[in-house]
Amino acid sequence: MFRIVVAASLVLSPSTPVSHGDHIQAIDTPRARKEVQSGVTTYTDSRNGVSFRYPSAWKAQTQFGYVPAALAQSEQVKLIAGFGYEVGGFPREQVGRPYAETNLEGFGVVYAAVRSPNRMACESISTSISGTSKFRTVLMGSHALTVRKTASSGMMQSNSGTLYVLYLRPNCFFFETAIAKATASSETGRDPDAKQTHTIEALLLKVVKSVHFNHTEAPLLSADAP
Repeated sequence: MFRIVVAASLVLSPSTPVSHGDHIQAIDTPRARKEVQSGVTTYTDSRNGVSFRYPSAWKAQTQFGYVPAALAQSEQVKLIAGFGYEVGGFPREQVGRPYAETNLEGFGVVYAAVRSPNRMACESISTSISGTSKFRTVLMGSHALTVRKTASSGMMQSNSGTLYVLYLRPNCFFFETAIAKATASSETGRDPDAKQTHTIEALLLKVVKSVHFNHTEAPLLSADAP
């Protein structure tokens, strides 16, 4: 649940342990529930003091469709990790899979970090990645993150998402949720309906809400290691 704390600001509940039986509401069918969101796996970036949880059914990948997430296309930031669920291309080989009747290609979360001298420089990178200076602020535990919408397209396919950014001196941390689709047609299928879209977005947000920062000292990025 969220509560308003400032204009256009939300509060995300602090990170808490999640059991293997703790899942989002069903997606369409029991099979979809099992395939898309079963289990919980924790990813840990010990070098930078970051961890987050994602469904065990997801695979380690940084691209969920033909068009990459905005963060993956940035020349200023190098991805560290990504996890998601891939529905597949067209025509569908497995008609019985979740979302097979839609034009959805896949969805997931990508993560990156980069050295930044200050918060202003961090936000400048965020603006460059998202293509917009407009943002809102959310609180995750004791941390304030800026949030921007992202979108890119090409070859009748698109990727839309949300970029969450946090500056913890001396690093700028990025988390982007992404949903990849093809243009709706008789060959690719329809757009996901409102319920399906809401459930996917809720699942992606749940991953972001699980992010935990554990800094006992200034973290050292992989690129800075000797």
